[in-house]
Amino acid sequence: MASKVKTYLYVLKLTFVTAAILAGLYNVLEPIHQTNKKNAKRKSILKCIPDLSINDDVKAQFEESIQIAAVTENGQAFTSKDELNGFRPSEYQYDDLTDLDLSVEERKVKEKAKRVAPLYTYTGTDGRKTYIIALIGKGLWDKIWGYVAFDENMIVKGVSFDHKAETPGLGAEIKDSKDFKNAFQNKQIFKGKNVLLSVKKKGLNQKYDVKTISGATVTSDGVDDMLKVGFNFYLSYFEKMVEKGELAYRFK
Repeated sequence: MASKVKTYLYVLKLTFVTAAILAGLYNVLEPIHQTNKKNAKRKSILKCIPDLSINDDVKAQFEESIQIAAVTENGQAFTSKDELNGFRPSEYQYDDLTDLDLSVEERKVKEKAKRVAPLYTYTGTDGRKTYIIALIGKGLWDKIWGYVAFDENMIVKGVSFDHKAETPGLGAEIKDSKDFKNAFQNKQIFKGKNVLLSVKKKGLNQKYDVKTISGATVTSDGVDDMLKVGFNFYLSYFEKMVEKGELAYRFK
């Protein structure tokens, strides 16, 4: 009996020590994980910008060249976390606009009219601006997401896509295939107020359409859908940008 008690005590002590070590490691490594996650997101956004060489210090490069606005579907925009948090005090609060996340908006912001999406504005050394929107959608197996960069004429300059669980060599090609991503460059996004930028299997219009990935119809359709939903979300704000002279395109 005494030996069993000793065994139980030993197991309990070992469990306690192991749990304490794991908790300590989590506390040490979690800030590093969060920093790496933020930098991966910054890099994905910067990769949309054509001919941009990404520095080793991606955080500094991002903060020096990118401005962020939190945009609502009805065209309101907030350029600081205090403005955004004040706009919706009873909803999810951000510590930094860099943390803006469409999946967080979907899960944690109950009032749809209060949901926002990030608009990133990159200013090059020549003063030219490139605008980048965030997208989120559904692939074959799970969520897909991405970023689309475009100029003042609403012409695509670059894209970056990612996924949670798409099939390697098929749906995962939205992230891995350079040819698929390059096919978006110089495509027109709108015709009037209609989003015509599309991913299609056949009957392609060279102005607007990108060919689907072979063998990945559902994932390709997911990309097409999130392009439509995403750009429509920003439409009211784009119209305000036109009024302010920030966009040359006219939504007629």
